[in-house]
Amino acid sequence: MAFLEVKNIKKSFGNTEVLKGIDFSLEKGQVLSIIGSSGSGKTTLLRCINFLEKPDEGEIIVNGETVMDDAAREGKLSEQELRRRRLHFGLVFQSFNLFPQYTAKGNLLLAAQLQAKERLKAQKLHKNKELVAAEMKAIEERADAILARMDLSDKAGHYPCELSGGQCQRVAIARALMLEPEILCFDEPTSALDPELTGEVLRVIRSLREENRTMIIVTHEMEFAKNVSDHVIFMADGVIEEEGTPEQVFDNPQSEKTRHFLSHDNK
Repeated sequence: MAFLEVKNIKKSFGNTEVLKGIDFSLEKGQVLSIIGSSGSGKTTLLRCINFLEKPDEGEIIVNGETVMDDAAREGKLSEQELRRRRLHFGLVFQSFNLFPQYTAKGNLLLAAQLQAKERLKAQKLHKNKELVAAEMKAIEERADAILARMDLSDKAGHYPCELSGGQCQRVAIARALMLEPEILCFDEPTSALDPELTGEVLRVIRSLREENRTMIIVTHEMEFAKNVSDHVIFMADGVIEEEGTPEQVFDNPQSEKTRHFLSHDNK
């Protein structure tokens, strides 16, 4: 059984069918890149996987647990259960989506601290002040360690408006890592960056690749996708037009649509 299984995901907005039945699987530690023209359904697929959109049909299974099913689609889950299922995934948005009123470190702490408080409350341990303090200290130490990994220790007290685009995106990646997701997702992580800042974000993603993290990357950086991926999906018109290893898709595409897309992209 694959670590991630996506089965027959369909999604329409009104009369527009955006996803027409998407199926793929991913092994633990693999990197999947999803490429394709604007409007092909790439971002909608990623949003469905991360519970930001409810698919009309389909299942998502992570490590044997069905996390997207009829109950999730029909809104029958409690908020607590929905949040628990979402924690399988971490999403890094193309426009960062940092909270402007919080510092870089504050952006990392917010969700992790809320999660810890909710867990302690459920366990009826929230009135144990020493335990709560120890949990909060551990979260702060983790945030400091992740910021250091991102080479952002000196920016911990800076607000997003005081950071470059590349630094904001690294903070966004750090924030996603704070909740220790099993699958890390990126939605066009460099599209909002100037070319000179793109390299620093791609280097961070490569370093995560070397840690054998399971990742899904929607990207327009073809050379990067070719070098970092174990598997590549080319989407067109709401379906998977072609998929395979980077060598198969980039060096020997079988579909005319794939060849046209890659030829146009390289011009």
